[in-house]
Formats: sequence, C-alpha cells, structure tokens
Amino acid sequence: MTPACRLHTMLSIALLALFFCPSTPTRAATVLVEAESFDHPGGWVLDQQSMDLMGSPYLLAHGFGVPVPDAVTTVALPAPGTYRVWVRTRDWVATWNAPGAPGRFQLLIDGRPLVTTFGTEGANWHWQDGGAVEIPAATARLALHDLTGFEGRCDAIVLSSDTDFVPPNEGDEMNAFRRKALRLPEQPEDAGRFDLVVVGGGMAGTCTAISAARLGLQVALVQNRPVLGGNNSSEIRVHLNGEINLPPYPRLGDVVRELDSGKRGNAQPASHYDDDRKLRVVRAEPNIHLFLNTHAYKVEKQGDRIVAIVARELMTSRELRFTAPLFADCTGDGTIGYLAGADWRMGRESKAETGESMAPETPDRMTMGASVQWYSAKTDQPSPFPDCPWALEFSEASCQNATRGDWDWESGLNNDQITEIEHIRDHTFRAIYGNWAFQKNHSREKAKYANLKLDWVAYIAGKRESRRLLGDVILQQQDVQEFRAFPDAFVTTTWSIDLHYPAPKNTEHFPGMEFRTICVQPDIKPYPIPYRCLYSRNVANLFMAGRNISVTHVALGTIRVMRTGGMMGELVGMAASLCAKHDTTPRGVYENHLDELKTLATKGVGKGVWQPQAKLGDGAPRETIAATEQAFRSAQIAGYALSKVQRWLHEKALPVIDPQTGLYPADGKWNYRDTAADCYPFLCWAAFVVDKDALDGPVREILHAEQKLCNHLDRIPTPYDWQSRQKIEVDYDELIFQASEYVKDGLIAIVEVTGKGEWFDRMLAIEEDIWKHARYDTPHGKIPSKNIEVNGEQLQALARLYTMTGREEFLTWAERLADYYFDQPDFVPTRLRDHGCEIIGGLGLLYAVEVQANRPKAKVYEARLKHVFDTILAKGCNEDGMMYNHLTARDGGNGQLSDGWGYNYVGYLCYDTALGRPVYRTQVERTLKNLTKPEYDNYNWEGNYSIDGFADSIEGAIYLLNRVPVEEGFAWVDREMARSVTRSSDPLETAELWGTMKLEANGVRTVLMHALMHTQGIIARPWQKGLQLGAARVDPASDERPATSDGIIIVVRSDQPWSGTLCFDIPRHREYMGFAQDWPRMNTLPEWFTVEPPVKYTVEGLNEAIAATGRSLHGGLPLALEPGQEKLLLIRPTR
Repeated sequence: MTPACRLHTMLSIALLALFFCPSTPTRAATVLVEAESFDHPGGWVLDQQSMDLMGSPYLLAHGFGVPVPDAVTTVALPAPGTYRVWVRTRDWVATWNAPGAPGRFQLLIDGRPLVTTFGTEGANWHWQDGGAVEIPAATARLALHDLTGFEGRCDAIVLSSDTDFVPPNEGDEMNAFRRKALRLPEQPEDAGRFDLVVVGGGMAGTCTAISAARLGLQVALVQNRPVLGGNNSSEIRVHLNGEINLPPYPRLGDVVRELDSGKRGNAQPASHYDDDRKLRVVRAEPNIHLFLNTHAYKVEKQGDRIVAIVARELMTSRELRFTAPLFADCTGDGTIGYLAGADWRMGRESKAETGESMAPETPDRMTMGASVQWYSAKTDQPSPFPDCPWALEFSEASCQNATRGDWDWESGLNNDQITEIEHIRDHTFRAIYGNWAFQKNHSREKAKYANLKLDWVAYIAGKRESRRLLGDVILQQQDVQEFRAFPDAFVTTTWSIDLHYPAPKNTEHFPGMEFRTICVQPDIKPYPIPYRCLYSRNVANLFMAGRNISVTHVALGTIRVMRTGGMMGELVGMAASLCAKHDTTPRGVYENHLDELKTLATKGVGKGVWQPQAKLGDGAPRETIAATEQAFRSAQIAGYALSKVQRWLHEKALPVIDPQTGLYPADGKWNYRDTAADCYPFLCWAAFVVDKDALDGPVREILHAEQKLCNHLDRIPTPYDWQSRQKIEVDYDELIFQASEYVKDGLIAIVEVTGKGEWFDRMLAIEEDIWKHARYDTPHGKIPSKNIEVNGEQLQALARLYTMTGREEFLTWAERLADYYFDQPDFVPTRLRDHGCEIIGGLGLLYAVEVQANRPKAKVYEARLKHVFDTILAKGCNEDGMMYNHLTARDGGNGQLSDGWGYNYVGYLCYDTALGRPVYRTQVERTLKNLTKPEYDNYNWEGNYSIDGFADSIEGAIYLLNRVPVEEGFAWVDREMARSVTRSSDPLETAELWGTMKLEANGVRTVLMHALMHTQGIIARPWQKGLQLGAARVDPASDERPATSDGIIIVVRSDQPWSGTLCFDIPRHREYMGFAQDWPRMNTLPEWFTVEPPVKYTVEGLNEAIAATGRSLHGGLPLALEPGQEKLLLIRPTR
C-alpha cells in the first residue's frame, strides 16, 4: 500500500484515541484527538516547525486578520455522557506580555460552542480547561472555530469521562500519554530497506534522491511538508539563486534545471514556484519512494554508523522505521547528524579560530535569520484591517511604508533557529501585522493603503542558517577568496559571501527586537567546493547537502543558495552510487574512487528538455552542448529583463505622452538635448522590442507632433513648453547643439534599428539644414559649431548619411570637420568621459568610411588617428587599460575613471577593422579581462552611484564584447546589470521600475542591449510576461564575426499559452546603413546572430525540420507554446 493510500485509510476512520483510566471504578474513558488528524482542516494549516520540542505538529488559524473556515472532524465515543474537555493551545503573544490574545478560537461540539474561549492564557503550550459538556450520542462533531484570523493554534483535544483527569503536559510523561492514547505499537513499522535514505525534500535533498535513483539506487525521500522544494516551495516562496552548469563539471546542475520553474522573484503567487513540477520529476523516478508529511525524529546507530531512522507521519502519527547502509542529511538544520552524534557547529567562529577577515573578534551564537515574506493585493474598494494592540507598535518614524515583504523581513539572528523557531516566526508576525495596521489606520499616507489587503503571509519561516555538520574539510573564507585548490573540487559556488545583520535603522527603533536586515556581500569568483565538505567526519555513512554542510559561518554566506545546494545533492547521489557499488563509505569514495566520481560528474544525470543531449543526441558536439547550456541561462536573464521593460513601457512611459500636444515630456519638459535625444529613442527601442504596435502607433505619433510644433530654423527644432504650448527661444549655438544631440543620440539610434523611413527622413532634413545654416569659418569651409562634442556627433551622423544616400556633400562636410581638428598641432581630445568620447568614435567611423570609399584622405586619417589613440593610451589610462575622465588624470587629475571607456575603445576597434589588422584588439581584450579585479566591482563611475554611470560603462563593454568576446567581460556585464541596472533580484511583478527621465531612460537602453545580447538579437513578438527567450551561437574555432555558418541554439518557453513569431536580425549595417562591413560604432543595437535574406536555413527542434530563407526568418518564424512548454531549436545554414 502506498503512503497516500495508508494516509487515506487512516483519515477515513478519523484518528482519535480511546483508552480507559484503571484508577476509576467505572473505567472512565479518555479520548485524545490530534488536531492534525481532523477530517477537514478548513482554513487551518498544519505547522510542524516545532515538532521536536512539543512532540506534535499543530493546526494554525492563519488568516491574515480574517477568521478562517472551521476545521471539523467526527469523533467516536465509548458512550454518551458528560466529558471534561481539554484543549492544548497557548496565547502566542503572552511571551511579550502583549495584551489582547489575538489567537482566540472556540471549540464547537455538535454545533454548540463551549463557554471557554481558547488561546487566551499562558505563554507556553499547555492544556486549557474547557469545562464539562454533556454529549448525548456516541459520536460527536468537533469544530475549531477561529475568531480572529490572527494565528490561533491547537495541538490536540482531550475528552475524558473522568472529570478529575488532567492530561500530562511535558516530557516523557506527555509522550507516554500520547503513545498510549494513540495506541501506537512499541516498535515502529518497517518502512522498508533502501540503498539510501534522504531526509529533507528541499532542493538539495530532492536532487540527491533523483541523482542516486537514476544511478540505480533504491531511495527513500523523507520530507516533513506536503510539498518539495523547501525555501523554493509555495510555502516559503524564495526564488532559486546561484549559477549552475559551470566548470569544472558543467553537467552538475542538470537536475536543478529540471526542477527550476525558471521564474525569479521572492514572495510571488504560489504558481511561481511550481510545486507540481518538482513532484512530477520525483514521481517519474521508479527508484524513489516518496514520504511526504513524514518527520524524522530518531536515529539508531551501531558504532559510528547509522542503521536506521524513525519518522512519524504528521497527520496519522504512524511511526515508520527506515533502514539503509547510507543516509543523507538534507534537513537544513542538520537534524539527522545531530541525532547521530555528528560533530557540528552553530553560530559564528572567531577571527582567531579561522583567520577569516569577516569573522567577529570573539565567537558567538549569532546566525543569519529566518524570513517571513508577505505581500498585499489591490482591491476594488477600501479594505479594512483592525488595529493590533498586541503587535509591535509603530509610528511615522518606524513605519516600514511597505506593500510587500521580501527576504529582508528577517528575524531571530540572536535566537536559536531550531529551538526558538516558533518565537522567531511569531515575532515577525507581530511586525507585519503591527506595521500593516499602522499604515492602514494611522499613517499620514493611509489613503495610499486603503484599497490594499494582505493577500499572503508565509507561516513557514525561510531559514538561512542553523547547525553546520563538520566534514573532513571545513570550507572557509580564505579558501574561496584566495581560490585554494582541492583535489576533490566539484560543485561551483557563485553567490557572493552574503552575510546578514540587523538593519541599523531597524535597531534604532526596535533594539533587540529587529525584524529587518541588511546584507554584506563581497563578490567572489566561481569557486568549486570540495567533496569532503559533503560527508560527516565522525559518522561513517552520513552524507549532507544544502546549507548544513561543512563550512564556517562566513563561508556559508556563499554556498547556502539553493541552486548550489541542488548541485551538492546531485554530487552526493553520485557518490552514494559509488558507495553501493564498491561497498565503501563516503570517505572511501574520496580515498579510493575519486576518479570514478569525476567521471560521473562529467557525465551528469540530467534528462528531459533541460539536458542538451536529449534534444541534440549523445553524440552532439561539445560546442553545441555548451551553446545549449548558455542559451538556457540567457533565457532566464533576457526573459526577466524584457518583461520588466514591458512593464516600464506600459506603466511608466506611454502614460507620460501628453494627450494635448502628442509630445513625450519624459523629463518634465520637451527639449532636444535630453528628452528627444535620450528619452525618446529608448522609448522607441523598448516599443520595437516588446510592443511593436505601440511603436507604430503612439510612439511614432510623437515624431509627427514634434515636427509640427517645434521646427524653428527651417527644419531645425527648438525646445517646446508643452504646458504653455509655446516654442522656447534659444541662441544659435544651443539650437545647433540640441539638434545635433537629437540626430546622433536619438534619430541615429532609431534608424539603426528600423532602417529608412520617417525617422530617417527627419534625420536627413535636420542635417541638411544644420549645414545650410553653418556659420563658423575654417580654412576648409563653414562648420556649424566649434563644440567638440557637437562635431563628434556630426561626424557620426554624416558618415552614416553618406553611406545611406551616396550623396557626396555629406562626406565632404565630415572631412571638413576632421581636417579642422587634425590641422591643429598635436591634436588629442582631453576629455575622455561622456560627451568627450563623441569625437573619438566619430573620427574612427569616418576613417572606416574613407577606407570603404577608397578616398585618398584615408591614409592621412590613419596616421593622425593612431597618434590620437596612442597618446590616450600613454597618458589617459591606468595600468588595467581603463581610461580616466581626463587625459591628464595620471599627471595630477583626480583619478576618477571614465564611464565612457568602452565607447572610446569602440573607435579603436573601428580603426582596427578598417585597417584590416589588429593594432588595438589586444589592448581591448586585456582591459575586458581586467574587469574581474575587485576595484571594478560596483565601481562608482560618476561619483554618485548613478544608474547612468553604470549604464554607460556596461553599454560600452557590450559594444566591445560584440567584437572581442572575453569570458571575464561577459561575467562582469551580467553581474553589474543584475545588481545595478536590471536589478533582477527584485520580483518582476512588484519590482521598482526605472523612471522616464534621461538618466533612468539610459538604463532602459542598456537593459535592452543586454537582453538582446542574451537572445542574440532575436525578438519574440508579441512579448508577454512569463515568456523566456535565450540564444547562443554555436561558435566556430575562430573569433571572427559574423559567425553564422555553425548556427545558433535557441531556448524559448512560456508560463502561459503563447503564439507568435521569432524574428531574426539581418545584417543591418549593410541592409539599412550601407556599410561594407559592420563597422564598430555607438548608438546602435549590436548585431549578434544575423541571417542573410537570400540564404536558406534549416530549423530543427519543431515537430519536423523545416527549411526557411533568411528573409522569412527575419519576418518571423511561427511558434506556439502550451503553458509550461519549452522549445529547443537549432538553426543553421542549409549545406
């Protein structure tokens, strides 16, 4: 009989216990009803977190302030009569001497409430007297009736015909009473003999079980909750973090991928965490025997080995004994190791003990805390919430002003995370409810919260740290940061050393009662954890995986995230298979079979859509498999980014369009130096990528509106006061400056993406009139400005217009500007930061066009440019190749680095490409590799941690990586984007969006560039939330571009039904811009993978392989997905 069938049978006869008290002459009957055994729990939830302390789980009325539906059951009694009623409960706020007893509930017997209101007295669990009641029949219907929705709790109910009987409440006496009352046998039932028993069904334990089962072991997976996933389940709702599928064993992580919903964000709706997905994967394994709602509480040993564990089914109290030669403790709390006498630590080691710089001077019991996350939801009308005098007291100063609680609603850093977990969780309840009541009823901003209600609050706390079991290696900070090599290095940790502390502001208002935290998280390089951290040093047959492995408190900061823990589980499952094969111990695998473990780790145990070989075949080339792994990673990155951009477009940007004028006053104004030049083009880019209809509708209408309202000097526009509806007069130089900004930063960026059309016509018209009205004399003719930024912009515009139109005057004007500067003795631009970089890129692009046109001045410009570039490298760069803000920074400037360093190097690469040989490529490659140095981690580019500074520096790197692919550079870009620009750790639905003003809009531009880097320029239309799209080229041996001959791997999946097209990029440099080569340049979306319009391609991975031309792929490859479906496509030229 399966566990599920056994559970159904037990519940169908209603678990209760009847026994007779021999001390009474009439043999009085006493009936024990465990609350967890109720036939129908109603709205009450089962809480087992404190089971080891109180001997039983309990029911919790978790209604966020709204009374929950009754829990009901039917009880068989020996006879009608008078029964004394006892209810085991507590007043959960009495611990803090708080008034009000919020956990009040009634017990109804046959529909009639007892006089006693329960949950109103005593801080500790105890039997509260319910008085005597007359029960007229031999059966009675019991109901727990919640009165408040505020965490009432019931462990058990006793009905005794002996009115003097008082149930025992503590220790062995109570345990004996329970056993006798429940008629539990003296010995637990035999659950079976297994090859491996895994205790704990979080990501680590689930991956351990799957890995071992796929390698032939019979595995018992024992989990004390109704779902798998631990912190990544719908009960706690933490998204998965940490990178997977990395060297030295890229197959580690395949099982994690199978379990991963792919969605990011903490405290999201339950579907976000896809509990069913994890259960499906586990139940598909015939070698896994799954025991949900089963709590392991006892260990049997012989010598230094565990021979059995004993566990209790939560809702039936049935006890089961599991025997095996091997055990894996994946409980997080190290429960099995603790019960088995394994060596363990808890709290922080001292600096003297470990030598770790992040360790405290003296050891203590402090740990990272447990999070209780929550969120609210909008309602159509005001939603009341009662005052909570029993909760923490808030004021305007201490109020959190929150509509959701993420990871940092974290408590208990100075409490015992095991023995005090109920207290820790309840303290955060008091914080959440007290803060919400203040915001709803007393805050100055209470109107903002009127139409909001609490929609979800976790009741299972998400722990980070408790016991750490000790292995043959205890990993510490120095190992990770100094990259110490171990012969058994396997599982790669990538998370920062992320340690949590009470938030200082929270301490200010709630000293000693903090419920908010901060994190300190120095980044690390990917580091492989040694296998010897994954087994006990003194319990011979005990593995561990997850946050309870052998590390110091400091090192725990990096290894504790769930994808990393899942990979540990995959490796433990492999090691367990070797233990079984060779009849050895976990230590024996290290000592005698390490090479065989490496072979298993190299092969991996993944299967299904996440395993590249499953789609591509076991003989797939290494390059194809590597591309598939990258495409899966990219799909998550790009999916989040593009969905967030779509939110920004619809929630922030489009609503800003002024309905009266049709303009887009994103900066609160409409001018051409900021709004038109920066905000508008990236509104266009966003619409082009995530909502083409918006681009063709209201976004295009902005172009029409600005031409109608703002043309001033012929077709040169002037700023416009959209509120008074008047043009703003500016002088000639300002007029030219703003028009030039609009052309170069605005219109060029749009034309590079859309090709010839209305935006091109506008650019052409403005440029014609700028030069028509040029008024500054030079020996080479009139120019419109002597501002070096304007003239750098003009060079970039004129070079493009020449190749797009073939009109000679555009190249003549560009040469006039170049000659104006190159005629100056020893000309070298001195400003290297934003605005100063325009001339460098402009001269580089002009040189490339001169070469393309075979003009005689190409040779002249070649020499002059080399002098400029060499001087900047000699005077304006640090030892890593990073450029300063000013050419003289090395010789007495302030030493601040330029956020335009990458833009400047684009000019260098353009020079190389036109020259036909790599003069500066090595310099660029070296600079990109140096980004891994600590000084460039979260570097303060503009001195104020502006998103614009991050955006410009990252964007420059993306332009360079498009030409010089450097692994270190890609890693730096991904890390900086996630933290500072995309901010991808924030849940998508509630993430703070960028503003529409210039500095914020620049961030949107960079997010789009980064996302399309990860899709290789492929766009899914229509875009929708929950869609994920990633791609990676199957790289040839050469780094030369374009690399289309070996094709591209594409991963696309969707949470919801989706039908649309995948639109491929074409060589826009040639098709739109008229360039002979893809000259390196700014103000474009880089070309990654492009299809040639007339070439035929083969598309594999659909129901059958199909052939398509590049032109049709550019128009869109039709595709449809069912909810949760994933597609893996391989597209390559037909040979």
